[in-house]
Amino acid sequence: MLAQSRFDIRIHTQQRQYAFLVISSLIFFAFAMAFAPEKPFMSSDSLSFIEFQSERTAGYPTLLKVIGMFDDQLHTLPLIQLLIFCSATLLLSMGMGCLTGSFWCAIAVLVLMFGNYEVVKYSFWVLSDGPFISFLAASLGAFALWLATRRSIWLATACICSAVAISIRPAGGMLLLMLPIFYLYAWRILGRPGRTLAVMVVPVGFVFFLSFAAYHQWHGTWSPNSNLGKNLIGKAAPLAEGNEPSARPAWIAIAANVGAAYRVRFPTGVTWSDRALLGAPLYDYIRHSLGVLGEPVSAFPADELGTGPAADHALTAIALDIIRARKVAFLGEVLENYAALWYIPQLLTRDDVTRLKDIIARQGLADDGYVERLARPSLVVICTHLFQLCVFLISIIFMIALPTGLIVRHRANVGVWFGFAGSVALHSSILVVAAINESKPRLWLDYWPLEVLLAVLALATANNIITKSISLPTLQRSKLIGST
Repeated sequence: MLAQSRFDIRIHTQQRQYAFLVISSLIFFAFAMAFAPEKPFMSSDSLSFIEFQSERTAGYPTLLKVIGMFDDQLHTLPLIQLLIFCSATLLLSMGMGCLTGSFWCAIAVLVLMFGNYEVVKYSFWVLSDGPFISFLAASLGAFALWLATRRSIWLATACICSAVAISIRPAGGMLLLMLPIFYLYAWRILGRPGRTLAVMVVPVGFVFFLSFAAYHQWHGTWSPNSNLGKNLIGKAAPLAEGNEPSARPAWIAIAANVGAAYRVRFPTGVTWSDRALLGAPLYDYIRHSLGVLGEPVSAFPADELGTGPAADHALTAIALDIIRARKVAFLGEVLENYAALWYIPQLLTRDDVTRLKDIIARQGLADDGYVERLARPSLVVICTHLFQLCVFLISIIFMIALPTGLIVRHRANVGVWFGFAGSVALHSSILVVAAINESKPRLWLDYWPLEVLLAVLALATANNIITKSISLPTLQRSKLIGST
């Protein structure tokens, strides 16, 4: 009777906690909708999603097409995207609360997700970033529930959400690196690798098939176009000197000429973060000058360049020819960009803006108000930089803790497994972005749920260490630190 009474109390407490999380999410949804625009904001990329142009994958355009069946002006898009975001955040909050056994960790997820206005505002734009963030958060929440309950339905849900996120933004493909890690966990800890593999592969394959089928239905081909070449040529052109070995030497010369014209405009004698900040817009200018962003006239021979996938493959080949010849310079560029995506040099105080405007004037750089628009309150800048530093250190610790635990102790707790998987996905995703694109805040914000995950896992681990409750029975799956 006493055991039954304690069980009933625990269930009642859990229900009240879940109710609080749901009500908090609904309150935030209502509050955020008060600031929603009457119609969604548009950017230079928005039309390509609405028209489902060939360089876009099927995920986000399909969502827009479905909404357009009932609302051809997309006036309800902010409401729908915000609802998806709040629902995904709620799932992540519940998942982390269940996994860690801490209601405060669930609250921390809500605070970090809802408290980042830069993330929330993507729900008001016709951009793929908002839905990508939402489905990434939903996948992490479902993974947490699977690790806590070991129910296959949550693993399947997590895989579906991950595949949808990748269908929305292919740059998120590195999220798939989490699956082999969880498979190893299932094989080593749960003892059912075959079932786990099937639950992972089938949902992911099905979602990808639907994505390719939608692309084929719209464009008549099973081979989607890509932006890889268009992005990579902007990174490679400033490195080219015109004498790189290539099957298309004339194209190398064209890229080198455009790159040289812009290379002199990159700031010199400044810190690496200032260079990353002031140099970022130049990559777009380079691509525009090469005519690879949809301009009527391309710098490359139109009859040789072609269109669609053929054009992107050709641009990718030229960019790789330059990169192979300038490996060291390209590696330095990637590492600088990687550091910039962690440091976020676009977060500027008023003093930073004044200093950078002085650099722009002194070096004769173009001033289109770009720096002025990046000013933020000093407290926001300092806190964000500190948070980024903490998450970076936490991710490194998790990446060391798992192999160390398996080698030394032949075991590791479930929180370390999850932290290791999240760290690998986060670092690899940022590294890929750094290699093919310039440092933009939105490219860092897309992976905000992964940073929240690592921060909350660290809080839960620290709490368990402080309270000296590291060694808990295996059966208490709702605890983060359990003997596995």
